[in-house]
Amino acid sequence: FKASQAEATREREQLPGRLESDVSLVQAHITAQLSAERIRDRVNRISAAGMALVSQIETADAVRPQLVAMEHACAGDAVIMAAVTMIKTIEEQRAALPKAPSDPVGVPSVLQIQRRFQVVRQASWREILVPSGLRTIEGHLLGWLFSALRYPSSTSGGGSIAQEDRLVKASHLVRAGELGKAVALLESLEGPAAEPFRDWLVDARHRLVANQAGSLVRARVSLLNRSVL
Repeated sequence: FKASQAEATREREQLPGRLESDVSLVQAHITAQLSAERIRDRVNRISAAGMALVSQIETADAVRPQLVAMEHACAGDAVIMAAVTMIKTIEEQRAALPKAPSDPVGVPSVLQIQRRFQVVRQASWREILVPSGLRTIEGHLLGWLFSALRYPSSTSGGGSIAQEDRLVKASHLVRAGELGKAVALLESLEGPAAEPFRDWLVDARHRLVANQAGSLVRARVSLLNRSVL
């Protein structure tokens, strides 16, 4: 009987400790759940802001509201902040460029760049066809005439023939959506033939950087979503 009483006494003495341990386990479980919910909520906010930014990047519209929302949602995520910095750099560079009323607010879209390429390519072709040593009004009129009679074709050789070959190859690349390769090729144009492409190349480079930033955001959002599954 005395042994039973002693055992009961020990049980009563240990009960508060066991209860405290159980409470601690429950609290730890609740804390873990809340932490997981906070992480999921943060990822959801980043995903929403990221996809909105990516969609806007692909257009020719301003992205400032989406950038602000992205910065607020990502809370210092290094990858996304790198993409945001890329877009901000483009904005600063474009703000310093002369603007025409018809120019897009943001970075021209791929489709706009492809369409404009046809115009600047024709202007470059006319410059190529201006007779050497005749950079006068008459020479440019001859360039207009020759360009109306003959389209650029793929050739081989040097001088203006090599320039013509670059135009043809660049046309194929732009139509195929290989903007980066087209830019690299057209950067090698020389003389008057290169002048019509000057502004086009600026827009094309900005579009390439914008697309790269969008790809970074898309990849990061995808990785974050997989991490909370």
